[in-house]
Amino acid sequence: MNTYMPYLEDMIQFESFPEIGVDRGALSKNEIREIVKFADEHFVEVIPAFQTLGHYENILSQKNLYNMPIGQARLRWMLQIPKHILFRITFKRSIRAIPSKYFHMGADESYDVGFGNSRKLVEQSDLATVHANHYKRIYDICNKNNKEVMMYGDIILSHPEILEKIPEDITIVDWHYFPKFNYPSAKTFDTAGFNYIVSPTVWNFNAAFPENFFAIPNIQTFIEDGINNNSMGMINSSWGDFGAETFREYNLYGYAWSAQCSWNISESDANNFNKTFFKQFFGTNDNKIELIYKNLTDPVNQLVWGNIWRHPLLDYRKADWRQFNFPQASKFYLMKNENSDLEILANFKESATNNKEFLDLLEFTLKLKKNGF
Repeated sequence: MNTYMPYLEDMIQFESFPEIGVDRGALSKNEIREIVKFADEHFVEVIPAFQTLGHYENILSQKNLYNMPIGQARLRWMLQIPKHILFRITFKRSIRAIPSKYFHMGADESYDVGFGNSRKLVEQSDLATVHANHYKRIYDICNKNNKEVMMYGDIILSHPEILEKIPEDITIVDWHYFPKFNYPSAKTFDTAGFNYIVSPTVWNFNAAFPENFFAIPNIQTFIEDGINNNSMGMINSSWGDFGAETFREYNLYGYAWSAQCSWNISESDANNFNKTFFKQFFGTNDNKIELIYKNLTDPVNQLVWGNIWRHPLLDYRKADWRQFNFPQASKFYLMKNENSDLEILANFKESATNNKEFLDLLEFTLKLKKNGF
């Protein structure tokens, strides 16, 4: 691992807008310096990812900022495209906060371009041109600050003519999270002559345990397509959607699988990987821990994780695709496996010699599963 790319949004303190990131862990100048120093000591480059178009929902939800004029109308997570004082100040601060030669300008999921104040811009040209012109403005500012630009590629894939309108030295971060038999976008960016990075995910969002049944094939196939189409490398996406319910330690499995596939795709077999990973991670030849992982990540078992940290006085979160499919079967499955998993874990603790504190997290999750529904 040689790159850490923190997604900032409202996770950085701004003197001009002190309300941004309050009670959400926004990083101070000293904390940023500490992260960069620690990473540098371990040969890891910290690359800031700061939004420059959409995904301002956490910032715009602040009371003092909610009524600021925004450029779009539907999702309320975008600023005006041309200029906005909030954007200018926060962007200037973020671009200088971390000394990497790269700056990731985000720009993903900017679905509101063409609505609100940006409608006239689109009417005068087209969506691709409006997006491209914005990207070039950010690119020019980054260039003046000696930064090489990265950006997400999803909007480009929806409007591929953008590729002909933006500088070719922008590095595209090509993200796809659902498993597929192939990812044509890798060839698209390679053929267009752009440097790009494939970005699968550990599937740790909106779940108390990573959804490895999605993550394993997504990581393997996407990395293979990237290798076959001259990708610069891979960066694994670890998101905190809906409160980051997954303990970060659980992501280590997916990170290790990413490394396995990135470094030796021809010998990347999930079953063999499991045997090696658990043996090395826990320091024992006992492989029964695989069964617990299998049960926790089983698609049926994932159906009911959505409200696990819900405050008892709040309404239940709106059901997603998990709750719409077989909720009763999910409850039955939980009841069926809860005791045997705890028994397996208790026996496994006696043989494990490494990372025993990790087993305490597993025990907590299994007991939560047992008592929480």
